[in-house]
Amino acid sequence: MGCSEEPAPAAVEVTESSAAPATHVQTVTVPVEGMVCDGCAEAIQEKLSGIDGVKSCTASFATTSATVTYDPEKVAPAALHQAITELGYKVAAAPSP
Repeated sequence: MGCSEEPAPAAVEVTESSAAPATHVQTVTVPVEGMVCDGCAEAIQEKLSGIDGVKSCTASFATTSATVTYDPEKVAPAALHQAITELGYKVAAAPSP
């Protein structure tokens, strides 16, 4: 898959967690377009898990999303979106109200 489009603003759900008292972490769920199988989800999960500051990542073909727990002092959601688009997938746009 190749995608040369600029990613649209994503519909994300951000929650704060206090799992590690010394480190402030957040969790974001990113909707992903273009996954066609579990292998796609595995590729996204592997790519995101390799980013410095990502504490955990679960990508799912069934939900067409990736849920990432990360340290916002080390990585921003935009970097997560960029990593997904580098693999050829698209970060889904926020639904219109």
